[in-house]
Amino acid sequence: MICPHGPHDIYEINTRLWLGELGVTRLGDVPDAAIDALAERFDWVWLMGVWTPSPYAEYAAKNHPLLREECRRALPDVTTEDIVASPYAIGAYRVSDRLGGPGELARLRERLARRGVRLMLDFVPNHTGCDHPLALERPELYVGAGPGAAAGDTFVTPSGARLFHGRDPHFPPWTDTAQLDARRRSTRRALGDELLAVARQCDGVRCDMAMLLLRDVFERTWDRAGVLAPPPADRAGGELWPELVDRVRAEMPGFVFLAEAYWGTEARLHALGFDFTYDKTLYDHLVEGRAREALAQVGGEPRSQWRALRFLENHDEERAAARMPADLYRAAALVTFTLPGMRLLHHGQLEGARRRVPVQLTRRAAEPVDHDLARFLRELAVVARDPVLRAGAWMRVEPRPAWDGNASHDAFFAAAWDASFAGVAGGAHRLLAVNLATHRAQCRLPLALPGLAARQVRVRELFATGATPPGEARAEDGRPIQLRAGDELTDPGLYVELPPRTGQLVSIGP
Repeated sequence: MICPHGPHDIYEINTRLWLGELGVTRLGDVPDAAIDALAERFDWVWLMGVWTPSPYAEYAAKNHPLLREECRRALPDVTTEDIVASPYAIGAYRVSDRLGGPGELARLRERLARRGVRLMLDFVPNHTGCDHPLALERPELYVGAGPGAAAGDTFVTPSGARLFHGRDPHFPPWTDTAQLDARRRSTRRALGDELLAVARQCDGVRCDMAMLLLRDVFERTWDRAGVLAPPPADRAGGELWPELVDRVRAEMPGFVFLAEAYWGTEARLHALGFDFTYDKTLYDHLVEGRAREALAQVGGEPRSQWRALRFLENHDEERAAARMPADLYRAAALVTFTLPGMRLLHHGQLEGARRRVPVQLTRRAAEPVDHDLARFLRELAVVARDPVLRAGAWMRVEPRPAWDGNASHDAFFAAAWDASFAGVAGGAHRLLAVNLATHRAQCRLPLALPGLAARQVRVRELFATGATPPGEARAEDGRPIQLRAGDELTDPGLYVELPPRTGQLVSIGP
């Protein structure tokens, strides 16, 4: 698959934390040096938490015993003032006055754009804060509760309407939110209005829990006691997402949609108009060191790999540096940040932060910088911008046993890039081989790449996560070089042997 734009690197920023760490309160006052640093590494910035928070959600957060305990674990000296509303219990789609309001966001966006960085913001289609203007003024847009509804799943608005809290069908309700009713035409029109207003302030949206709005998922979630049905005249048909996506793209054709998506719904959301979707399944396999399953996850149609968001942490997951041993983290990062698609790094990840920060906190505990990890991620970021990785034709490589009876090939994740599609004069192909197991492993990697047959080729290491054995020769930079017969690389394949939880990226060319 050829992607003319290459992978997209995106940085998720907890906006309230970030401004505090920069010593400013308004978005427009972010120092040029901070923006320049972002522009050196990222194509996108996702500002999480810019919208006006729900006052009720802030009150609920400050008084929720379990949340207060979670905040105390993350920030031992936490005070009540440090705890605010969840960014996903939105009070209004207006930039928070605490951040300077809409004009300050526009200033920051323009400064990012001058440096070639695009802005992504959140859109939460499933629910709002309980005191969002729509909930107070138009409660009929929400899932109404009737007889039989559990009291803990509902709340009553000042006007006397009884509404359900927002929910994921696998978890208890989010009691600081109100559930929008995607079955209604009127709700869809209102959501479209909100989304269009958001889209005019950014270059793309990350749609929170986008799969919850799929028609069948929504119907199953709300097939429960006490749920009031929409009146027939207001009953919507078909899927919601094409209505919303098409409405935005009619005004902004190049606008980008990213879906937070789980449960195997990714392909459906792509078909409905999303450019990118979370690849949570790959994340799960990598953090557990499951190479065979990770390789199977990227084994579908190659075009779909350019539509995946790869990550090793985000605001919902544990910190990667705390969850994984250092060697596995580096090996998994080499896979995650060289694959095609959108690659996400999370606020604090570049410094090796280990404490997960609840989204309701405006401050985080000081942590020492992990300089070794920071240096590794900096070097990997440079490698990941290799023109061949960004524009070459990517393909999965299926490891074969190095010899009969050796099953250690199952420890490998492998992929290759065909440089002939990358537009790089004289460019060599690229090959990634990563051993995710806790033992040394060997394999053969058969390479279906042009220009290998009937000639001798050079295999040169570009990047490695651990110490590599001496090569047959060394380049000027000290990286190992091996000379191999091209026919051997095609069949039976390049012989690779790696220590546990290490990886290599190599170039292969004349």
